[in-house]
Amino acid sequence: MPWSRSTRITLIAGVFLISLASVATTMPAAPPQGATLERLSPILVVDSIEPVVPFWEALGFSAENPNRVDGKLVFIAFSKEGYSIHYQTLVRIERDIPGAAEMLAGNTSLLYLAVDDLDAVIAALGDAEVVIQRRTTRWGADEIYVKEPGGNLIGFAKFGRD
Repeated sequence: MPWSRSTRITLIAGVFLISLASVATTMPAAPPQGATLERLSPILVVDSIEPVVPFWEALGFSAENPNRVDGKLVFIAFSKEGYSIHYQTLVRIERDIPGAAEMLAGNTSLLYLAVDDLDAVIAALGDAEVVIQRRTTRWGADEIYVKEPGGNLIGFAKFGRD
């Protein structure tokens, strides 16, 4: 008696999973390099945050840590299931980092990575262009910003500096 379509799919899927399991057990684990990534925080730069709030809330994200200046949102984080997306206005960034408007010209986002060892990251950056020298922020982050080879801004931060 021939197997049904669902039985054939189940068998094929099972063989595929067994194959994946055998590959996973025979491949050596990649050695850790540099600092351990603790969190990845995409930061989207916008003129106004208020219009994006209903969009993310409709998708089930919670709005957290709203920061207002003159009654307008200048920072907010949206989180869901351990993931977060941050929004900042250029006004807020310019207040914290004078000259940021020029630095961010043409960019609408940057990646901000929290790491456990900023010194290891800096050592690994090689000749990456540093756009903001290492500094300690008023919120306690020890951070540095660079341009990666594709021209995107990447911020690395260590919280709770030892």
